[in-house]
Parts: sequence; structure tokens; C-alpha cells
Amino acid sequence: MEVSAIQHDYIFKHHMLVFKKHIIDFMALILVFFTPILPAIYSIVFLGGADFITGILAAKKRGEEITSNKMFRSIIKVLLYNLLLITSFVVQEHLMTYIPWIKLATSAIATIEIKSLYENISNILGIDLWKYVKNIMDKNKPEIENRNG
Repeated sequence: MEVSAIQHDYIFKHHMLVFKKHIIDFMALILVFFTPILPAIYSIVFLGGADFITGILAAKKRGEEITSNKMFRSIIKVLLYNLLLITSFVVQEHLMTYIPWIKLATSAIATIEIKSLYENISNILGIDLWKYVKNIMDKNKPEIENRNG
């Protein structure tokens, strides 16, 4: 029995449709499985994006060349951070449930990104941001003490 080109095309399209449905079902399953860590993932993506933007602005301020290689490294960094979060989630949920791996990983990543943001913003503004804030706090210290009694 010979299959015509039209029948072959129909069979191929049918199999592709079934394959696409399975892929969509699998992606939905993964999304549901990782729903508990989506806020952490969004937070890390936000911090990584903010670091990326301030890093570009700081590099321009320093007169450095902005290359696609440097930008690619930032994207890889955020992807690896998210891989760490996913790994932490799997370990916390299925291997070592007594250790808050997600909170530890998120805290470590956030600390790194906030430090980088601090450096970038200090570079953009041309001042040590920490010293600037400390000076403002020191100037307002008598006023704060008077309010508290």
C-alpha cells in the first residue's frame, strides 16, 4: 500500500500537532512545578536587569567600550543565577527539606547584585554613595534624636 504525498503531508502535520501539544503540556507542568519560586526568579531577573542597565551607564561614564561579549556575560550570569534558584528549589523540596536553600541562594545572589548596583551607581554619580548617605544621616542625626526624645 503506497501513501500519497497528500496523505504523507497530512500524517506529518498531525504528528507535528500532537508533538506541539505534548511540548505545551510539558512546559505547563514545569511552570506549575516551579510556581513557588517564581517571585524569587522575578526578583533576581529584576536585579540582574538593573545591574545590566547601570553597568552600561557606568561603563559609558568611564569611557569604556561596550561590547556584545560583556552584555552576553550579563545574560549568562542571570541565567546561571536562575539555574541556582531552580537547583536550590529541587534540593530543598526533595533532598534536604530542613535547610532553606531557596532563601540562602536568593539572599546570596541579591547581596552580590545590590553590591554591584551600589558600585555602578557610585561610579555614575561620581561619588561614594555609602559615604553620601552616611553624611546625610549624620547631618540629620540631631533632628532624629530630638524627635525620639
